[in-house]
Amino acid sequence: MRMKQLAFAIASIGAAGAMMSVAHAEGEKVEKIEVTGTAFKRIAKESALPVTTIKREDIARTGATTAAELVGLLAANNGGGYTEANGVGDAASPGLSAASLRGLGRKATLVLLNGRRIANHAFGGDSADLNSIPLSAIDRIDVLRDGASAIYGADAVAGVINFITRRDYAGGEVYGSAEQTQHGGADKARGNVLLGFGDLATQRFNVFGTLDFSNQKRLAADQRDYMTGIHPELGVYSVSGRTFPARWAPVTKNADGSVTRNGSYSSKGIDCNVNPGTFPGTKYPDAFGTDTNCYQDVQRSVEYVPESKKINGVLRGAYQFTENHQAYAELVASSNEFTYTITPTPIVDAFSGAGGAPGPLVVVNGKYLKPLVDKGLLKPGESIAVSGRLQALGGRKEEIKTDNNRFMIGAKGSFGKVDYDAAYVYSKSKSVDTYAGGYMNRLKVLDALAKGYWNPFGPTDAADMAELAKAQILEDVRISDAKTSSFDFKVSAELMDLPAGPLGLASGIDLRKEELNDKPLAILNSGDVFGGAGEQKPIVGDRDVRAFFLEANVPILKDLEAQLAVRHDHYSDFGNATSPKVSVRWNPTKELLFRGSWGKGFRAPSLPELLNPDSLSNAGTAFNDPLRCGKAGSDPDYDCGEDLNLQFNTLNGGNRNLQPEKSKQWTAGIVWEPNSAFSAEISYWNIRMENQIDILSDADIAADLIDGCKKGYCSYIVRNEQTAADKAAGLPGKIKYINQKYQNLAETATAGWDFDLQYRMPRTPLGRFTTRLSSTLTDKYDQTLQGQTTENKLGKYETNGGTVIRWKHYLSMNLENGPWSGTVGVQYTGGFRDQNNELDKEGNEILTNPKDPKSTIVRNVGSMTTVDLSGEYKGFKNTEISFGIKNLFDVDPPSSNNSEIWSPGWVKDVHDPRGRRYALSVKYKFW
Repeated sequence: MRMKQLAFAIASIGAAGAMMSVAHAEGEKVEKIEVTGTAFKRIAKESALPVTTIKREDIARTGATTAAELVGLLAANNGGGYTEANGVGDAASPGLSAASLRGLGRKATLVLLNGRRIANHAFGGDSADLNSIPLSAIDRIDVLRDGASAIYGADAVAGVINFITRRDYAGGEVYGSAEQTQHGGADKARGNVLLGFGDLATQRFNVFGTLDFSNQKRLAADQRDYMTGIHPELGVYSVSGRTFPARWAPVTKNADGSVTRNGSYSSKGIDCNVNPGTFPGTKYPDAFGTDTNCYQDVQRSVEYVPESKKINGVLRGAYQFTENHQAYAELVASSNEFTYTITPTPIVDAFSGAGGAPGPLVVVNGKYLKPLVDKGLLKPGESIAVSGRLQALGGRKEEIKTDNNRFMIGAKGSFGKVDYDAAYVYSKSKSVDTYAGGYMNRLKVLDALAKGYWNPFGPTDAADMAELAKAQILEDVRISDAKTSSFDFKVSAELMDLPAGPLGLASGIDLRKEELNDKPLAILNSGDVFGGAGEQKPIVGDRDVRAFFLEANVPILKDLEAQLAVRHDHYSDFGNATSPKVSVRWNPTKELLFRGSWGKGFRAPSLPELLNPDSLSNAGTAFNDPLRCGKAGSDPDYDCGEDLNLQFNTLNGGNRNLQPEKSKQWTAGIVWEPNSAFSAEISYWNIRMENQIDILSDADIAADLIDGCKKGYCSYIVRNEQTAADKAAGLPGKIKYINQKYQNLAETATAGWDFDLQYRMPRTPLGRFTTRLSSTLTDKYDQTLQGQTTENKLGKYETNGGTVIRWKHYLSMNLENGPWSGTVGVQYTGGFRDQNNELDKEGNEILTNPKDPKSTIVRNVGSMTTVDLSGEYKGFKNTEISFGIKNLFDVDPPSSNNSEIWSPGWVKDVHDPRGRRYALSVKYKFW
């Protein structure tokens, strides 16, 4: 296989102290190890870069059971990542979990396993999947809170998260745990086995393996009171006019066989209350006035925590040929399955065309129309057009399965003063999307409805239901492979002795090949899916990346040294880039360290961003067209009461003319460790990114349309030609689609502070008390979209999980006494400005405070603080028992007036909905 691959010569398989650990005990041997962020071995506490290390015992105390949960606790992890909840209603990357350091998005954070890359998630193809990380095998985690493109390559603009497995484990243990929520849903069970034998020092070999499995139940909206689209106190009525029982309109059959709808859809003659989630508009007069039409709270049928099954395993072996030379091999495999369920399929002509575009009327005939005939609203044998929802078939359900496999073989050692490390890595991610219920073949369901197999107003009999069910799509609809093959080789040595110390030089090469073959099957290519996300086209492509880097460690004075690094990357599909990096470390005293860094970075466009074919989908935000709704003579299709919260079509696709993102960043910090009991670190970081690749959100475009197109975003709205009726009424054509293709959209400048404090008390009769606080204050996040006025985005609601929180903290307090230990963990997520300003009773924004016209009323989403309490007992031979309560005070997510389709009233991208949970685990060492 031909390989030329970017990536990094990562000298990162050891602990990298962030000057947060307790000082070494007197007389303890201080060993130079591999440190994340540099190619040189050194004492971990001497690092010139800000690195946070989380050890295995610290991981256990957090109660995190997956790598994604653990990353979610990091103060530096902010908006722009991807959680399992983001997969709700998302056709692009379901099943993914991804990190986002500094709020710069998942594509700017590099995730490593034992210092080397893993393949990107097959769905999306732009970031590593945290679900592929085997947490039970992890020994420690290094979080490099600084851009590192000079060492690792394009993806490390915002930083690096390096998961490091155990290296020389001998023994055997089994582990089991259970977690139950107080209010139901999202219960979890987990178990693993760890086995290792051999000693590198005495037997010259070591082999260890682990197998981990977990099951999680679903959490549905009807299990939490706040998971609803109706929040009158917030002015939120995120409901649908495509209801069960359906709205309907009479039709006229034309001579050519076509039909024409007569008037608007209405609920005339229909009892809205036959379905618990449906109601007449008069129930909420503040929102709907005297409207008697049916509306449906479809949010109550969504499952916000998907049911999941996860299995992962690690097999690692090493052989010590001589004292200075070692060969190693590693196999990591995982299989993750998720089941997502969203609202029942909407049935209406607005989505009846190919790709979810407007199409023919949805016509219903047959015996189920008799109630309308009996009421004199319809003549026998006449047909109707409907705007409804296939409630009888349940929610739209899809099953996502992702298999990740990674094989590595390499050698490392030293020749005299020259250290070397070389490895070949092959990594593959394969994802399969299977429709398991509710998604309908467009042509088949139109035919079934026309034949009278569905009751739009009540129960459908068993025989007709069987016919209707035949129109479901129950098969694999998308299969995607993402592969990465790489070879890297690096050497480092002390070249000469200078007056202030030895001059070190390191160099390395990285060759990498990336491949993506994302294959939606024919039914998705055509867009002939009722309830789908529109057309999905294949993405097929590959690229070769070649890179070379140099790093020098230059002692200037006895306690002052500089590190100089540069990396040159060549991408076969867009060209070259060079990234420099300079860092400085100064120890004026043994207790005090100053450090700083400056560098440039870049991120090449991902394969999907370049190659994704144009396709039609649906907007993630629902809104009305203010240029048509409510105007005299407007087309009945755009009656606002009928089309409340309409999801317009979007045009999605890649862009081969994209330029790479570029960045400049610098950091400065102080570490103070006056004694072995206390350490403190304060670091400042500043990052500026240009040419950021993104799509302009439909929410931003809709907001600008409603606000009179002041920002110029209305140019992204493409309309149909005006009809004669439009011209007569002075109306623009209907919205055809919203352009959401990738482009070099933005410039972002962000800055902030990291605080890390640790205190370890001397042992007392009560035991030994240790506390640690990790906190990040982001005090700047300015973004400029397409040359518009720079906007402060910090602490403001953003769609698609992009909200950047100003303050995030994680505080842990641990007490150990003999076989007993207890831990209190406190996670704080700061509040932020809500999506909408305060609303009046009519749902309109109040832009100014009537009591003070110079001020603006805004609504904030509150902060969320959760407290976890856990205890551990080791008094039984070879046995550890842990028990705990997560979210001790049962805090619900704070309310939000956002208009997101899938989580109105709260913010699923930021807050955990599970509530109080009880956990119990047992570990037994049998060898």
